[in-house]
Amino acid sequence: MNIMKRPVAPLLRNKGHSFPQARDYRLNIVSLILLLTTWVLRYVRVVELQRYNKECTTLRSGCYSYEVKLRICKSKGLVKLYVSKCSKLESLPEEIGDLENLEELDASYTLISRPPSSIVRLNKLKSLAFQKRKSEDRVYFVFPLVNKGLLSLEILDLSYCNIIDGELPEDIGSLSSLKELNLCGNKFEHLPQSISELDALRFLDLSDCKRLTQLPEDIGCLSSLKHLNLSGNNFEYLPQSISELRALRFLHFSDCKRLTQLPEFPKQLDTICRLEQ
Repeated sequence: MNIMKRPVAPLLRNKGHSFPQARDYRLNIVSLILLLTTWVLRYVRVVELQRYNKECTTLRSGCYSYEVKLRICKSKGLVKLYVSKCSKLESLPEEIGDLENLEELDASYTLISRPPSSIVRLNKLKSLAFQKRKSEDRVYFVFPLVNKGLLSLEILDLSYCNIIDGELPEDIGSLSSLKELNLCGNKFEHLPQSISELDALRFLDLSDCKRLTQLPEDIGCLSSLKHLNLSGNNFEYLPQSISELRALRFLHFSDCKRLTQLPEFPKQLDTICRLEQ
C-alpha cells in the first residue's frame, strides 16, 4: 500500500520527535514501533501503580525505586512494608503514621536513624525492625517517645543501631504487647527504668552492649521473660532480683569477663551459658 511507503520520520519530527535518517522505510517503521512500545509501557506502569496503591497489602521495595514506592505507602490497606537493605534510604515519610492497617515494617540495614514520631500511631503494628550491620559506622539512632502508642507491637529489633543513653524512650515500658526486644550491640550505659514494666516480654537480648555495666535492680519484675542474653558485656555483678524471674528458661552471660558475683538463679532454668574461663 502507498501509505506504508510514506516516510514516517518527517511526520514525527513535526511533533518534536526525531528518528535516525534511513533510506529504507522499514527502519522508520521499527523506530515507530519502539516509540509506541515506550508509550504503552509508561501507560501500563501508571495504571499498575494506581491499582497497586489501592489494592496492595504487601510492599517489598527495591533499592532502585524506594522513592516511588514510599509514596505508594499512603495506601490505607497496606499490611506489610519491607524496605530492608535499601542502603541509601535515610528516612521514612511522616505520613507513615496514617497506615492504619500496617502490621509489619522492616527497615533493617538502611540509613534511617530517626523514625518519624508518627510511627507510634501504628496501633496494629506487630513487628518493627531497624537492625543495622555490626561493622557500620553510623550516626546515633533515636527512637521516638511511645506516648502510649504501638499498642499491638510484639517484636522490636534495634540491634547495632548505635543507641546511646537518652535515645531509648523513657516510656518504653508502655509497650504492653511487646514480647521480643533486641538491643544487642548498642552503646547505652543505662537502660530506661520503665523497661522492667514490660510484663509481656519473653525475649530480651542485651549482648555485646560493652558500655552497659549494670541492669535495673527490679529486672525481676519481668514476669514473662523466658530468654535473657547478657553475653559479651562488662557487668561486675547481676542483680539479685534475677532469681525472681519465674518464667526464665535460658540465661546467657558468656564472655562477661568482669563478672565476679553471681546471684541465685531460678531453679527452672533449662540452659545457663556461664562465664568463659
